[in-house]
Amino acid sequence: MIRSMTGYAGAERAENGFAVMVEARSHNNRFLDVVARLPQGYAGLEEQVRALVAGRLTRGRVEVRLQVQDVSETAAAFEIDIVRADSYHRALAQLRGRFNLPDHISLAQLSAVGGIIRPVEQQRDAGALWPLVEACVNAALDGLNAMRDREGAFIAEDLKSRLGHIEAFLDQIEAESEGL
Repeated sequence: MIRSMTGYAGAERAENGFAVMVEARSHNNRFLDVVARLPQGYAGLEEQVRALVAGRLTRGRVEVRLQVQDVSETAAAFEIDIVRADSYHRALAQLRGRFNLPDHISLAQLSAVGGIIRPVEQQRDAGALWPLVEACVNAALDGLNAMRDREGAFIAEDLKSRLGHIEAFLDQIEAESEGL
């Protein structure tokens, strides 16, 4: 069976508060060239993704793009930089006193300053996420191979049709060239 080297497939999986999306795209290449694009914090999975692809495909330039989204309840945690907020509040109070302004200092004014309220950096355990990533990459590769097989079947049929035309022309040329 002929298998094309071009194709595209995607897969999504969600589990334990994480959503993983994988896109796999392949192009013509004489050898296997795997390019893995992973989000920040998950670079440690690159070799495993590359090995997984190499175990399933033998040729082509294969680009795998991984997206990971933390959809757990702790993903939306924030922290307050009290030192920065105190300093900014003192500066606003000093301005109010200096210019004898009647306004009070509002929460909106304090929270508008960048860096006072910021998201909590979550520790990422990329290794613990590997089973979910592996399942998603495998699903994307299944889809990619299915597309490459369909494309290969189309190419095989096209080649058969062209060979049929060539054979018909050869028969015609042979018949017309008899007796020359």
